Amino acid sequence: MQYFSTRPLLARILAIALGVSLSAAALAHGEAKPRFGGIVKAAQDVSFELVPAAEGGAQIYLDDHGDLMSTTGITGKLTIVGTSGRKDVELTADGKKLAAAGVRPQSGDNVVVVVVLPSRKTISVRYVIP
Repeated sequence: MQYFSTRPLLARILAIALGVSLSAAALAHGEAKPRFGGIVKAAQDVSFELVPAAEGGAQIYLDDHGDLMSTTGITGKLTIVGTSGRKDVELTADGKKLAAAGVRPQSGDNVVVVVVLPSRKTISVRYVIP
């Protein structure tokens, strides 16, 4: 009679279960859903929502675990690299969002947002506009 061991099978089942649970935990701390119709990316526990077609220019909202962050004291720059070249724009803060006046990234553009928090911590986020 042939001996059949369940150990390898049990090890595979446990490995799959662990992988599923870790991926679910990673998604829980990942990118939030857009609140303002933009594109959301996460970096250093902050979600950045870029709204490229906002009235007056591109806007960025910061979200910290479901709560909008105040932009007071935050400085930064938005850089667009596309078919028409490169454009750098300083970001202005109004307490609720950051704005890049007069620019609207277009489909296919690469956008880099670099912000400096009041703590002097620098965070950068990259987007490709669909």
